[in-house]
Amino acid sequence: MREYLIPACSGKSMDIAEGQTISVIDVEGGQVAFFCRIRRKSP
Repeated sequence: MREYLIPACSGKSMDIAEGQTISVIDVEGGQVAFFCRIRRKSP
């Protein structure tokens, strides 16, 4: 398992393999995130 701390007002991109899961946790208790998923290639 990898853990990333992403500062407020910033962003991060990463590759997620098929079958992997992602959790977003707001440690400050405010708005969680804007989350966007883009498929690298068509099936």
